[in-house]
Amino acid sequence: MHHDGWDWHWVPMVVFVAALLILMVWLVATVLRRSQAVPSGSPGVPTQHPGPRLSAEEILAERLAHGNIEVEDYHRRLEALRQSRPKPS
Repeated sequence: MHHDGWDWHWVPMVVFVAALLILMVWLVATVLRRSQAVPSGSPGVPTQHPGPRLSAEEILAERLAHGNIEVEDYHRRLEALRQSRPKPS
């Protein structure tokens, strides 16, 4: 029995097109996700310094400069750092 070419022959084509569309959506989502990643060096992201390690007070000052903490919070934390320092013998 002949059905004028309208058997199951269209099924592989539909599967192929669906797989192609899924692949394209996945690629676009991956590219968008990677482009929205936070670059190192943005405020709030710790950066690698090639020189000597920063002191706690320097790190606190950088956080204030980047706008991560308020001035009152900076002074409160700075005072806490200075009070917690071991006394020289």
